[in-house]
Amino acid sequence: MITINYRGRLGNNLIQYAAGAILAEKTGMCLKTKPESRNNNFGEAFSLQPIDGVCYDKTIELNDKNYYDHLNNPEPNIGYILNGFFQDSKLLCDFRDQILDLYKLPEPKESISSDDVFIACRLGDCLKGPRTYCTMEYIENQLKASRHKYDKAYVTSDTITHPPLKRLIEEYNLTVYQDEPMDTILFGAQFNNLILSAGSFSYLMAYFSKADNVTVYRSKQDPLQEHGGWNYNNKVKLI
Repeated sequence: MITINYRGRLGNNLIQYAAGAILAEKTGMCLKTKPESRNNNFGEAFSLQPIDGVCYDKTIELNDKNYYDHLNNPEPNIGYILNGFFQDSKLLCDFRDQILDLYKLPEPKESISSDDVFIACRLGDCLKGPRTYCTMEYIENQLKASRHKYDKAYVTSDTITHPPLKRLIEEYNLTVYQDEPMDTILFGAQFNNLILSAGSFSYLMAYFSKADNVTVYRSKQDPLQEHGGWNYNNKVKLI
């Protein structure tokens, strides 16, 4: 039996569930933890089915350091509790085909043009603490350089009323998109042009998409950048 101690929010939890599902596939074990994050039922969004299999009475904890050793053990004879973030190229790049097969995108709710762009601006928790996953300077520089290339430009943010962001919305004629977190990821994944903050929430918009033009805020505090998560696409620009 495999269980997951979800950590963080939706973006983190989607990666953690993928780690559990890949491990279940490799070992033939049951994945007990449901595909849902707080109030986000991502299992329903992706039409995920229960993963049945072998159960063991005893369990051990797997974290970011020892998970990959057990991933290659075909006869574990013991259950697992996943307690990590798993934001690593060894999962996200090496097993991308399996993860995209797990998270099959539903039919889009609206049509997006290849000449449109989606901008994800994460500010809220960063304004309150030492983390920097996006800055207004980064967003403004991207708009100055490329806004003329796009027809319609959408923007989402956890702090959409932040005055500097409101100014950019008016100055560059941006269309505000605010929805539930899962719907926002699915909406962003439809675009070929993405201007993104750092972090797992923005990461999954690009990761689930077929986008060729992806720009990401370079952050030393982002484990996905530190551990090669963006290496799935060598066209991604970290700025």
